[in-house]
Amino acid sequence: MTTETFDQLIKEHVNKSSPKSSEAEKAQLVEVIKSVLEGKKTLAEALNFPKDQLEFIYGYAVDLYKGAKYSDAAKGFNYLMQLNAADPRFAFAYAAALHKMKDYFRASYQYTVAAGLNKEDPRPWFHAADCYVHMSQLIMAKTMLENAILVAGDKAEHQKIRKDAEALLEITMQQIASTLS
Repeated sequence: MTTETFDQLIKEHVNKSSPKSSEAEKAQLVEVIKSVLEGKKTLAEALNFPKDQLEFIYGYAVDLYKGAKYSDAAKGFNYLMQLNAADPRFAFAYAAALHKMKDYFRASYQYTVAAGLNKEDPRPWFHAADCYVHMSQLIMAKTMLENAILVAGDKAEHQKIRKDAEALLEITMQQIASTLS
């Protein structure tokens, strides 16, 4: 698809969905959509959503999570991800809320999103492994644990999670071996 075709499709969509908007408002909406779809800006940046408001929502969602209101917290974290999909905190927190809700499939996916956003953090890999264990997908759990160990490396701040991952990997390997024999 050419850039001109892409721009035309966006303009057509804006005209159909916002018939009562002024031409200036439509032009602004076209620019917002283009900047987000082209990956130049997050939705929050394109809409000039204040950073302090994002942090307020994040803090509120964290409080919901701490209060064991995981479904409500998940909604808040998901909303934040829509506004700023580049912030690994939002993906990790959304995954953690899904994990607490025992939605292991979606949680494992969101943990891998968080891992992709912050390649220095072994925690998403470790928690994804737990999800895969709960789904009886031991080979995937093994892979996630190996990734957690690899990312943790020799960094002092990650040694606890590395040791936990190593211990869980040993157990997982034994479980895999027992299913094969």
